[in-house]
Amino acid sequence: MDLCSLIDKRLIAFNFDGKDKEDIIKRIAELMFNSDKITDKAKYVEGVFKRESECSTGIGMGVAIPHCRSEVVTEPCFSLVKLKNEVEWDSFDGKLVSYVIMLAAPIDANSEFLKLLSSLSYNLMDDDFRESLINASTIEEIELLFKEKGEN
Repeated sequence: MDLCSLIDKRLIAFNFDGKDKEDIIKRIAELMFNSDKITDKAKYVEGVFKRESECSTGIGMGVAIPHCRSEVVTEPCFSLVKLKNEVEWDSFDGKLVSYVIMLAAPIDANSEFLKLLSSLSYNLMDDDFRESLINASTIEEIELLFKEKGEN
């Protein structure tokens, strides 16, 4: 899956403020709503929290990937958010989260959603990619990183 083509500058944020996991998920949903990626914030957030209750999306290494498929999602998308302050996310490694990548996909986009989640997870297991993403300070750096990863 070409992740670079799914990057939307409106869903990238640095120094993102949020007091906890719940607040951050709601604030990212607001970005998605304002970017016309979702039509109903409350319903989308409900889906993300439902998924989160099944198993934490804190994958470790300071990263969380909250996500869900929902009928309120207009097109597959993901956010890239570097947090102002680390937060507790019940991560597998017990570490606080400093970077949140939130995914959204239409309810009927099962294969696209799985490809998106799989591609992101695979890339994040690459130490160099993950560290470069976490340390990126501009949208252009992020776009270049995803473009380079897509060419390999």
